[in-house]
Order: sequence, then C-alpha cells, then structure tokens
Amino acid sequence: MTEPYLARTRLVIPADAVWRVLASPAGARQWLGDPWHPGLQEGALVPVRGSRPAVIDGIAPDGTLSLLFEGGRRATVEVRPDGADTIMVVTDYGGDALAVGWDGLLTAARFLADRTHARRRPRQAVVVIHGMGNQRPNATVRRLGDALAPPQEQFSKPDQVSRAYDLRRSQLERKRNRPRTDIYELYWAHRVPTTGWGQLTAWLRSVFLRDPRRIHPRLRPLVLLFYGVLLTALMGAGALVLVVGTQWFDGIKANTSTLTQAGGVSLLLSLLSGAVSGVLLSTFGDVARYLDDAPGNVAVRQGIRDSGVALLRRLHEGGLYDRIVVVGHSLGSVIGYDIIRLYWAEVNGLHGSPPPFKQEALDAYRRLLAAPVTDLVGYQTAQRKLWMEYRRLGSPWLVTDFVTLGSPLSLADTLLARSPADLELHKARQELPTCPPTCDPKKLAIRVQYLADGRILTVRTLPAGAPFAVVRWTNLYFPSRFLFFGDPVGGPLAPVLGGGIKDVQVTTDSRLRRGTPLAHTSYWRATAEHPDAAVRALTEAVGIESGRWLNGHLAAMPWECSVPPGPSRPRAADREPPPADTP
Repeated sequence: MTEPYLARTRLVIPADAVWRVLASPAGARQWLGDPWHPGLQEGALVPVRGSRPAVIDGIAPDGTLSLLFEGGRRATVEVRPDGADTIMVVTDYGGDALAVGWDGLLTAARFLADRTHARRRPRQAVVVIHGMGNQRPNATVRRLGDALAPPQEQFSKPDQVSRAYDLRRSQLERKRNRPRTDIYELYWAHRVPTTGWGQLTAWLRSVFLRDPRRIHPRLRPLVLLFYGVLLTALMGAGALVLVVGTQWFDGIKANTSTLTQAGGVSLLLSLLSGAVSGVLLSTFGDVARYLDDAPGNVAVRQGIRDSGVALLRRLHEGGLYDRIVVVGHSLGSVIGYDIIRLYWAEVNGLHGSPPPFKQEALDAYRRLLAAPVTDLVGYQTAQRKLWMEYRRLGSPWLVTDFVTLGSPLSLADTLLARSPADLELHKARQELPTCPPTCDPKKLAIRVQYLADGRILTVRTLPAGAPFAVVRWTNLYFPSRFLFFGDPVGGPLAPVLGGGIKDVQVTTDSRLRRGTPLAHTSYWRATAEHPDAAVRALTEAVGIESGRWLNGHLAAMPWECSVPPGPSRPRAADREPPPADTP
C-alpha cells in the first residue's frame, strides 16, 4: 500500500480567512497561476505540476478541498489554526510522485498570504488637479507634496497610472499615523487647444450680457467694470481715430513727418493689444473652453473629463489603494467635481454578495437629512461611517474626501447655470450633485436583490446623484473685498452647493498675497517645514494622517477585499496619445 505524502507550510493570516482569500476569484487566479480561473468551487480544476489538473470533487464545511486526479488518485488540502497563523497541509494518498507540484502550490499560497497580510496596512492616493493657465507637468504635484511633507520624506516615482511619460508621482513615506501616500496629477492643460478671441468673447457675452439680477452678487461689480471698460475703450478708440486721422490729413498737406508719428502710435497700440490679448487668452481661455458648453468646446470638455474618469478608474481597479482624495485648485476644482460625479455614476450600484447585513450607518445618515446640517463635525463623521459600511458591502468606491481651493464653484449660479433659479433646477434634478444630496431621505436608498448561498438577499445602494453622501467636501478660500482685495475666484460653497460642505477661510503670512488677487495662488505657497494657516488647513482637509482611523477600517474589512492585484504593467501601446490641436 502506498504511503500518503504530507506537505505543509505556515500562512501568516488567520485560518478563517485563508479560504476566503484563496477561494475568491482574484485569489484563486494568483494561487493557481491561471488568469481565467473562476475561483474554488466544485468541478473547478486545480493545476498541479507533473500531472494533469485535479478536479475539486468536494468542499467540506471547514473548507477542506477534496481533489480527484485522472486515474482515481486522491488528495486533500486543509488548513489548521496555529495561534494567529495557519498551517496548510496537503495529503496526497497516491505517494510523493507529485512532491514538486505540491511544494509549488504551497509556496504560492504562502506568497499570496504574505502579500494579502501586507495589504492590511493602509495605502492612500491623492489626485491633484491644476487650475487655469499654461501649467507645466509635475509643478502642481511638487507644490502639494511640499505642502504635505518635508523634502526628505518625499520620493519621485514613475507614474504608471496616468499613462503620460511627462508625469511623475510623488510618494510620501509611511509614518506612524500616515499611510504610504502617492500623489498623482490629473494634467489637462495640453488638452485645451489654442483659444481665440471668438471663443473667449462668446463666453463673456453669455456670462455678462444677461439681466444683472441673474448674475452672482460678487460678479456684479465686475460686470459694471466690464461695461465701463468697454465704453471707455470705444470712446478712446473713437477719439484716437479722430485725432490721428486729423493729424494725418493735415500732415499730407503740410508735413509728411506726422505719418511717422501715426505709425508709431499704431505700432504701440498693436504691441499693447498683443500683450493684453496674450494674458487674457492664456489665463481665461481655459475657463471659457471648459465652462462654455458651446458645440466647439464639447470635444475639449469631453477629453478632459475622459482622462480624469480614466485616472480614477485605474486607481480604483488597480487594487493598490484603500482611500483616494481628490484635490482641485481653481478651475481644477470644477473638473474634480465633474469626474467625481461621473465616475460615481458608473459604480454607485456595484456591491458584493455579503450575508444579511443591517445597514445602520445608512439609516443614521438618512435620519440626519431630515433637518438642515448644523453640526458639520457630526455630519462628516456620519459620512465616513457610511463610506466604511458601503465598502464592507463590497462597493468599489474609494474616494473619501474632496478638497477645493479657490473654487469658482462659489459662482455656480452664474458659471454653471443661467440664473440662481436655473441652478436650483439642476440641483433638484440631481444633475449637479450637492452635499448633502437634494432628495427625499426616503428615496436615498435603492433596493437591489442578489443571490448568495442559495438565498435571495437585498442590499440598499445609493443613487447616481448622491456621491457626496459618502464623499466629505472641504472648501478652502481666501476672503475678498470688492472682488479684487483677496481671492477673486474662491468663496464659500455651502450657500451654493449644500450645507454639508465645510468652508474654511484661510490666510497667509504675506500681507501682499492675502490682500490682492495673488491670494488665488497662495494655497500651497508655504511648505510643511514652514507652514502658514493655509497649508495647515490643507493638510487637515486632505487628512494625510488617516492611519488613525483607516487601520481600524481595514481590520473590519473582509479578508478577500485585501487580495492584491496580479502583476501588470501598462504597455507602451496602451499609453494615451497626445490630443490633436483642433481649431
């Protein structure tokens, strides 16, 4: 009679977690080396080196696998608790002929268990989106990195996610309460073709040539200034034409030297006009292209949003991160708002197959919506608990926080709508999500049925218009007076897009910067080594030391959610080509 062959190895995860890791489709594919494996189930194949694959012909209640080989050979794979670890044991009743194959299978299980255990240590990603103007690649990543950590704690790494060779990611080393953090940039400046006066003036007309009562109060002085400058320019141009024309006519009769004077004036005006045009077009051209939904701008808007949603999708599906924060400056905050609502609409209904589960956090959050938000700390705590619960149900959504800096969304009733009433209509239709969501709390949950263990169960998911039920929103702004004394773009968002937004008024040490439009570029001028109030508020809003709560969240997550992704690298052919410079 053939002596059974025994082989064993130690796994650094609990015994009750081993089969949840190895039996999951992602775990089985890596353990068995088959990228198409459906997961451990009766009838599935288990490849063993040196033999044709075995068939799983039985799975015991404790998870023990019974394997049947061609010819009747049998083997079992079982796990035995050993303190906090687990011993995996293979028993081959046909002898040791497949010893090498079993050793390979146990080594693969040990390797996967080690990687899964390591994934229980949190890791987070920050996506930063630059604002308007001719921004250079990586400049915004470096500024944000310097604001969050000193240089000796940062490392410049290749960016394998954004799929653009010019971009790098900044990695912040792991510390006691700070998980390893990767900062990515959504770089979009190259996607905006050259803007002409036609596009800019069309957008200005759509904004300013409307009833002043339909324009945001902060913009009304600018409207009056716009009309005043326009009227002055027309009067000045008329006077100049009259004076120069008179001198030119007199010079023809008396002294042709005045022709030279007229030419000099014309050259000076041309140079001045070119300089002003260059500044206006490079600064506000991006705004006009993105905020104006005219037919000529639709492709530009689509390209920017596509790249942003694709970046979020790759970060979610890559399996490397447990939390994502989106940070948007200036026009980048509008882009961040768009990609959050668009990607949320793709995945909001996805869930796992959990056992019967009381969604207590969802019920508590719905009770909060019965009255206006007055306790921001309590409201944001409820949002975080709801996100944690949503993740335990198998939701893939990882974005926990949205941070806006100097955001033009404070002028949404003028820039994103035709009037305050039009903005309210968009919000009521959930076309422009708010924080908290603008819907009846009773309609906040959508019941979805699924099959698990032969039973039809129900889970409640959030609707497509409610991303900010789980995404906390913090808005930083420099105050301004008379529009030009401070940040002329930023402002409080809670009165516009919901009382659940935490508005934080910031300042900086430089009187020149905080009291002039330079404030708009001063949110991360200081560094982590010498922070000002703006940088301290930014660090708190990002929640860079999220290890204080993220460790506990991961400990409560099902082990199968910690299975790392298989090794993969984007091929050169997969990289996105630069966009065409369309006219």
